[in-house]
Amino acid sequence: MLQRWSLKWLLLLALIGILSACARQDEPLPTLIDLQGTIDAQSTSDAILLATSQAEPTSTPTRLAPTLPPTFTPTVPPTPSPTDPASAPTATPPGYHADGTIYYIYNGDSIAALAGDGSSDELILRGGPFSDLTASPDGQLLTYVAPGTLGGQEVWAASRDGTYTQQISCLTYPLVRFPVWSPDGRSVAFLAAAGVGAPYDLYIADFAGATTCPEGNNQRMLAQLNAPNVYGLTWSPDGTRLFFSTGPIGVYDIAADFLNINLTVPSGFGPDTNPVHHPTEPRLFYLHA
Repeated sequence: MLQRWSLKWLLLLALIGILSACARQDEPLPTLIDLQGTIDAQSTSDAILLATSQAEPTSTPTRLAPTLPPTFTPTVPPTPSPTDPASAPTATPPGYHADGTIYYIYNGDSIAALAGDGSSDELILRGGPFSDLTASPDGQLLTYVAPGTLGGQEVWAASRDGTYTQQISCLTYPLVRFPVWSPDGRSVAFLAAAGVGAPYDLYIADFAGATTCPEGNNQRMLAQLNAPNVYGLTWSPDGTRLFFSTGPIGVYDIAADFLNINLTVPSGFGPDTNPVHHPTEPRLFYLHA
């Protein structure tokens, strides 16, 4: 009799276990973590800042490929009157007239010119590699870094159609970065290092006399930065100072021969980079991590 009751209890317990396993699970799943919201709440996006401003957290927008409408026509501003100094910022040379053309480095070994309305897109220079492309203040010359005639990397200038080229620097260094024209269009400042791992220093060379560099165009070192990395270079609108980034933002005063490499203190998440001076006001913008 005892064995019969034990068998019944075992069967009952087994039946209860089967029914429990087949029952619907109503317990809620663990809550999903909103990673984007968490990142937005705890981090600050890279933003253009003033030296005394604080970046606001921003979300990352969806990046779309740029397209031009079929009927797009760029609006060209009227040429300011030379007798009206208030008609344009002081950084804009007299007579400069933008035509909307965009110049860019294509495939690393060519420079191309794209019409503002998209009607034409042509290669004007080939045979790079090219890097650090920019334009002179009057828009008549392009400046870039390319292999020099005697080796190394050098600063070059070219006409907008690529029919004229001229090497400006003659250091024969393997690392040359960020050539920038002085506001008067007479000189080009740049950063250069004698080798990989060697420190970058600040140089300048005149455009006139470049065919007999370095004596003819007064190529010279302005300041020893002693920095293994550089992240940008720009002039003040009056041409008296050069701002650069070696991690913090720094400044070199040409007339006073004064160097300050720590205008800013990076946050620790990355360097302060790409300084750009306001064209008419004593303010400096840069990217802050």
